[in-house]
Amino acid sequence: MSTMSLGLDNRKSCLDPIPVCGLPCGKVLPCGHKCKKSCHPGPCSKCTELVTQKCRCQRNERKIECWKTTEGDETEKQFLCERICRKYLSCKKHKCQRLCCDVTKGNDPDGHHLCIKVCEKPLSCGNHTCNDFCHIGDCKPCPIIINHPLSCICGKTVRNPPL
Repeated sequence: MSTMSLGLDNRKSCLDPIPVCGLPCGKVLPCGHKCKKSCHPGPCSKCTELVTQKCRCQRNERKIECWKTTEGDETEKQFLCERICRKYLSCKKHKCQRLCCDVTKGNDPDGHHLCIKVCEKPLSCGNHTCNDFCHIGDCKPCPIIINHPLSCICGKTVRNPPL
């Protein structure tokens, strides 16, 4: 292209705008895509190429403008589908209710499938309940220890703690 066809010969002052050729810009954007606008002054705008974005649980996907996956708000950066997880928690009794759960078998570094409900089953003593987190199997023996002397009703026999 000649300087004449670009209009460079028409500039009379350094303040006159620099003409553009009209060809595709083609500069590589930070995301790796190329700018699709025609030749333009100044920096390129955000990448508007549609990309496929998978949700956190990897079961659903959507099309979204590329720039939104890195610069958008939190709902754009991380796509959460409406699927509710129904996998059993560590106790094998309660189920996960997390939206778009990304926990896979044997991979739960953040403990999302760890049951943190209190067991509350009656203990073998019959007087107390289990205060451990929900668990598989039998509860531990009653941990309550009497810390004062215990005597029979007539008072002749006394047993000292711990009892």
